[in-house]
This record gives sequence, structure tokens and C-alpha cells, in this order.
Amino acid sequence: MRKTLLTIGMSLFLFSYDGQRKEKQPSLPLEKKATSEISVKTIEGVWSSSCKARNRVYISSVITSAQFTVLERFSMNADLKKMGTNKYELYFTDFPPIIPLPKEMKNWDNMDRKKPVGYFEVIDESRINLTWFGFYYKKTGKYIQTENPFNHKEKTVHLIKCPDTITL
Repeated sequence: MRKTLLTIGMSLFLFSYDGQRKEKQPSLPLEKKATSEISVKTIEGVWSSSCKARNRVYISSVITSAQFTVLERFSMNADLKKMGTNKYELYFTDFPPIIPLPKEMKNWDNMDRKKPVGYFEVIDESRINLTWFGFYYKKTGKYIQTENPFNHKEKTVHLIKCPDTITL
């Protein structure tokens, strides 16, 4: 399979919630269902582990990069590398000055931009799986900030598309 680097018209804005879990079940990834390509325009909107939760991702097909904003942790821009049908790896590009960074992340040169920070798979128009790796820290040869912003206990989380009436 040929891998190509692709910047998609997509923006991801991720907001963390107050830390109190209201869900009793872990967020388990779903089995692959879609085998045909799903366009970014089709998945445009607000996504979350629960539409009542404050942690959300907004996907827009208009903006040409991905941006995560994780309250109390970091804000990050990323490029997406298409890995197959409905599968993308996320690659850190820079930190916009939205949220103060932890000390270990202030020197961007310590972050390896050639190692993915996460993986995104579209299951269908209403379900996606997000796997978070963290940032590869060149000085130690290990990933840092590895807790998934949606569920600190799970590496891969299942997100659902929320109604258009839900906003960030």
C-alpha cells in the first residue's frame, strides 16, 4: 500500500472536561465497518465520547490543517498522513500560543515531527476511533503526554458525532 502525506481540510479542536467521569463504561474502539472512502465533508461537525461531555472535537472541511486544543495541557497543530481507507496518522507541526506549555514541551526541537502523535480512523459517518500516542521526545527516546485527552485510562477511544445543535 502506498503511503502519501496529505493535509486535509480539517480542523480538530479538542476541549477537555472537568475531570469527573460520568460514564461508567470504558470507551472501547469499534470494529471496522466502512470499507469505502468517507469524505471529510461528510464527517464535518462536533464529535465527543458523549455529547453531554465538555471534551469535544470539531472537524471542519474548510480549514486546511488539524488543531488540537486540550485545556490545561497543550494546543497543537498537526498534519494528517493518509494511511489507508479512512485511516490517518497525526503529525505534530507546532504549538500555537493558545495554552501555556508544560516545561518539557517548550523547546519544540525536542519533539520528533517524524513520529506520529496519534491515529484517527473513521468507522462511518457517525463513529470514529482516536488512538493517542503522545509526543516523541528525542532527548529520552520516549513518548510524553501519552494520556488520551478523552479517556485517561484508554489509549484508543470511540467518538460519536453529536447533533448539529451541540456547539463548542
